[in-house]
Amino acid sequence: LNNSTAESNHYYTFNGKKCEHVTIKSKNAKRLVGLTLIRADLRKVLGWVKIIEQDYIKTGSKDGTYKSEDSMQDPLISRALFIASLSTYGKCFTEAEGRGTQLSEKDVPEELRSTHDLWMSYRHRYAAHSGDTNYEGGSTNIAYVIKNGKLMCQPFIETNQTNSLRIKKEDISILTLVEKLISIVEDKIKKSQQKILNNEFPELIAGKYNFSKD
Repeated sequence: LNNSTAESNHYYTFNGKKCEHVTIKSKNAKRLVGLTLIRADLRKVLGWVKIIEQDYIKTGSKDGTYKSEDSMQDPLISRALFIASLSTYGKCFTEAEGRGTQLSEKDVPEELRSTHDLWMSYRHRYAAHSGDTNYEGGSTNIAYVIKNGKLMCQPFIETNQTNSLRIKKEDISILTLVEKLISIVEDKIKKSQQKILNNEFPELIAGKYNFSKD
C-alpha cells in the first residue's frame, strides 16, 4: 500500500522468490471475484451480528422478551450494526453488475428459509426502504388539559423503528444461516478456481512455457 496515494500493488512469492502472474479476465474469473466479495460480506454480517447478540445477552434478553433499546450498552452502535447487517446481507442476494453473480433463494437451506425471508423483509421494508409494515412508523398526539376554563395543549410525535432488541432470541438463527451460506459460497469458489486452473489458465499461457498441467 502506498501511504501517499492509497494505491495498492500486489505481488506473489514462492519460497521467497517473486512469481510471475497473469490476470484472468474471463466471465468465470469475474464470477470468482464476485463470490469472494460475497463471502467477505457474509463474514462481516456474521461478525456484526455476534456483536449485537452479545449486547442483546447483556441486557438480560436471553428469554426472548423485548427490552428497551436504551437498555443496550451502546444503542447507537448496535443499531448501526443491525442496519449494516441487513443491508450487507441483502446485497448478497440482489443483482450487482460489477460482481457478475449473486446468491438466490435456492442457496438458502430449506430449514432456514423463514429466517432468510424475515431478514430480507427487514432489509427491503426498513433498512433500504420504508414499507407498509410495522417496522417503522409513528403517530402525532396532542396532550391537553383544561384548567380554569383555558385549553392547554402540547403536540408529541411518537416514532417507532425496528431495532435488534425487537428480534426474538430464536430469530438469531441468522448466525446459523450466515455460517451455512459462507460454507456454500466457499464450495462455489473452489469449483470456480478449479475450472480456471484446469482450463482457462493453461490455455492463456500455452506456448510461453513448456510445462505439464500436472
